[in-house]
Amino acid sequence: MSATKAPARNTRHLRSKLRVVCVAYVNNVNYEDYEKNEKYINNNKIIITMLVETMLGYLGLGLMLGLAGIGSAYGTTIAANAAEGALKKLKEKSSQYMILSSMPATQGLYGFVAFFILRNRLVAETGEGGLMLFGIGLGAGLVFLLSAIRQGMVCANGINGIGAGHDVLANTMIYAALPEFYAILALIGSLML
Repeated sequence: MSATKAPARNTRHLRSKLRVVCVAYVNNVNYEDYEKNEKYINNNKIIITMLVETMLGYLGLGLMLGLAGIGSAYGTTIAANAAEGALKKLKEKSSQYMILSSMPATQGLYGFVAFFILRNRLVAETGEGGLMLFGIGLGAGLVFLLSAIRQGMVCANGINGIGAGHDVLANTMIYAALPEFYAILALIGSLML
């Protein structure tokens, strides 16, 4: 059994045809009309590029806000589950449980603040800043997500320690501040660009 080679394809030609079809689809015009007017095609390639960059910018902003919110939801749930169990042992320490349970919520606030400030940096008409906002949003959003979840785990362990009768509130808050520090760095870094 001999293997047959697939015919070599000109990928540049295929990509240009794909762009033309996309432009034709966006503008609801016949494909053949676009082939006749190359200048019109090139102008529309620029428009498509601007649309893609604008969409990526909005996607980055949405990812930053969404990932921060998801991380805070998971982090506070992890800590609150531990608090619920610890309430059965030492109900009088409920204020300490609440303090530790609410700590992972700050990453959601950081995501909202960054979203609120950065949303005006995207020029929707030209797509300017879209790729940068996508990178910032994805990077900062992942930091917010992971730091909130890990902070929730640290707080849950502190809550379990308090529920067992140990005085570890201050130490747990210090340990929980370590993942928080990186969320703060991500917020500051995203606002500096």
